[in-house]
Amino acid sequence: MSHDAERLRAGRFYTPPGVVDLVLGLALRSQADRIWDPTCGDGAFLRGAARAGFERLWGTDQDAGALASVDVPATLRCTDLFALEPADLPAFDAIVGNPPFVRVERLEPERRRWLRERVGASLPIPLPAQADLSLLAMLHCTRFLAPGGRLAFVMPNTVLDAEFGAPLRRHLLEQVGLRAVVESRVEAWFPEVSLNTAVVVLERCERATFVQLDAPASAAAAEAVLLGGQQGWTQERLDGTRWTEPLRAPAVWFEVLERAELHSPHDFMELRYGLKPGISAFFAPKDGLPVEPAFKRPFLRTLRGVDGYVLQPQDAKAELLFWEGEPELPPGVQRWIEDGAARTSRSGVPWPEVPSVRANQPWYRLRAVPTGDVVLPQFRHARHVVHDNPRGLPVNNSAWWGRFLDPAWRELGVALLNCSWAALAAEVRGRTNLGEGLLTCYGPDFAALPLPHPGRLEGGAIVQAWRVLRRRRALPFPEDAKQPDRHALDAAVFAALGLPASLAEPVRQGAVDLLEARLGRAVALRQARRERAAV
Repeated sequence: MSHDAERLRAGRFYTPPGVVDLVLGLALRSQADRIWDPTCGDGAFLRGAARAGFERLWGTDQDAGALASVDVPATLRCTDLFALEPADLPAFDAIVGNPPFVRVERLEPERRRWLRERVGASLPIPLPAQADLSLLAMLHCTRFLAPGGRLAFVMPNTVLDAEFGAPLRRHLLEQVGLRAVVESRVEAWFPEVSLNTAVVVLERCERATFVQLDAPASAAAAEAVLLGGQQGWTQERLDGTRWTEPLRAPAVWFEVLERAELHSPHDFMELRYGLKPGISAFFAPKDGLPVEPAFKRPFLRTLRGVDGYVLQPQDAKAELLFWEGEPELPPGVQRWIEDGAARTSRSGVPWPEVPSVRANQPWYRLRAVPTGDVVLPQFRHARHVVHDNPRGLPVNNSAWWGRFLDPAWRELGVALLNCSWAALAAEVRGRTNLGEGLLTCYGPDFAALPLPHPGRLEGGAIVQAWRVLRRRRALPFPEDAKQPDRHALDAAVFAALGLPASLAEPVRQGAVDLLEARLGRAVALRQARRERAAV
């Protein structure tokens, strides 16, 4: 494996000069500051600090080759960051850097156990299995801050909103405090990887500033961020909040939250992950099932290309092996089972012994195939649509399905899930960590959407408007937001909530702005990759 390939596999990415200047501008204050980059690599942050006239510099890294190329006066040490204790180093006024982006669960088991012991020992909460190595580095490095010190790291933006990170974000607020979160609307900072990032600044302070940059990262951008601190969020208000919300949500978002009665979808519907058949080549082969029609059911293998608000049988491009009761198996099914029993996985395990089918009784029979009233895409690009599923088509695990707790809520509930407020809620509380511009909504993200409760509204006008809108296909939302039928649906929803009709347009525009920002970052990523390839 080449050095670059090994570096990328380890989650180590060279920091662009503008991002270095942004981080340093956010972290450094006095020429007397003691400055440490705990994963300094070849010293980009140390060189930037030296150019700015700072002299009290420390750098650590476990890559001796990278350290050998650091060409500024600094105290350097080749060591594993997580092996260090505060007694090993002075307390630092500024800690800066770009720690490795690697999911801990992808590390070797022995390394995972050691990290959990090392970092977890200083925490009052358990470390989640999904935590990223960069988050562990941040937690560990807070122990090395001097009183009043400031830490500024480039982080994957999953740190800002992932459900598993909520206790860790709360811990950071309690132990240190949040000073700023900064991300770019116009740049892809790391073209080598399809991952969006942000700069997170920790410091004991009263308010935190949240900024999306509309210009390239720079020291001047850092100065503007810090000057806006008095308009930020208090630490108390941030407690338990996804940090993406104050970073991205428009003002109308907070106004609606304050004035309307809204609920988690869990209050009115059951939400479940789509079906993962196990051995897809057996249960839902791409070429179709050579079995009797009574043992086949239409199956939504993907929602790609499905743009109708109401799912139709023709949207199911796959067939799923299915039966109910204990009927005698006809010849086609028997031959298919015998053929499957003779096949093996890529690793040589016979299909009947593959772990994903062991719970089936017998192996070739799927357990109950659940489905619901609606299908909620897990990944969204330019459309915001929750599909009505009147025929109960099962969907695979690229989506979630929902079933209303009261069947009488169904039509109104589907309408509410497709109004523009629901689109804005998905943009604000969904995840945009993937650089390709996709908006990701997992179960916890759906559960976090603040939505009207279909059982607590007078919904006649909403249903009437919905019956008009659902006849057409869903358009890319910037275009959809201009349609009269969408305006009619939104007007009915806002009237039922007791909100001024004037709020509907800012809600639509807010959803459009956030969508265009995430797609714009994807365009910037592709452009940066083309430029790198041309060099």
